[in-house]
Amino acid sequence: MKDRFKFRAHFPNKEGIMQSKPIHYLKRLGEINSELVCFETIDGIRTCCKNNEIVLMQCTGLKDKNGKLIYEGDIIKDCNEDNYGELYEVCWLDECCGYFLKSGEDEYYDINDYSILKVVGSIYENPELLKDGK
Repeated sequence: MKDRFKFRAHFPNKEGIMQSKPIHYLKRLGEINSELVCFETIDGIRTCCKNNEIVLMQCTGLKDKNGKLIYEGDIIKDCNEDNYGELYEVCWLDECCGYFLKSGEDEYYDINDYSILKVVGSIYENPELLKDGK
């Protein structure tokens, strides 16, 4: 679970296009309720943006069937034989203190109950995947 404290940021680039990138440095400028967040992405890009322009997604510490880290906001495909092809959103539930898979019917399932998952996108970059279903 050494990856549990990794983060990914969804933020606008210089052209205003939203993108998601893994980050390894995060600093708030000014007071705790500062309007600016500065960070550096894994590929060395340093940027600052307003708090309301950035979404931080924490790593679950789990990997999909291809070894890709699973983050909050990822869209996951169930690759188990029982529900093959079902899509879920990875989310944190405060009341349960854990990561869960949210179905299209707003039902929640413990992510640890699934053994074969595949990351197919994120709710920020590919929201149409959840609207389209399978």
